Amino acid sequence: MATRTRKSPRARRRTKPARKPAAKRVAAKTKPARPRSATTRKPRRPSAKKAPAHAAAGARRKLPAKPPVDPREALHKLELKIRRLATARRKLEKRLTAAVQEIGTLRTFELRAAMLEAELGKRDAELAQLRSNGSGHLTGA
Repeated sequence: MATRTRKSPRARRRTKPARKPAAKRVAAKTKPARPRSATTRKPRRPSAKKAPAHAAAGARRKLPAKPPVDPREALHKLELKIRRLATARRKLEKRLTAAVQEIGTLRTFELRAAMLEAELGKRDAELAQLRSNGSGHLTGA
């Protein structure tokens, strides 16, 4: 019983097989089942070990107790962290300022380019008008 598969990459389902004539269907139903031997079966893959119920329920592991921290030492660490963050902020602000300045210069260049393109368009239109008027020195002949 041959089945056909579709060629599209998205659809991987098999299409329905063509129906057998009635005589072949009856003959196929009357055939005895082939006995399977234990040696032809594939061995089962070992299943994954399940976590204990208390771990699956979201129970947390207890961490070892930390030694007490000196408040002056903690304050010093926080001040260092604040200083590092402040320097990182200053660097980022400098980069942002440079980027904004570059954007401004690019905008002025863009406006200048648009103005020059407009002038070129006007000049080309004027040349075309002069050529159509019949000026002999502008025809290129």
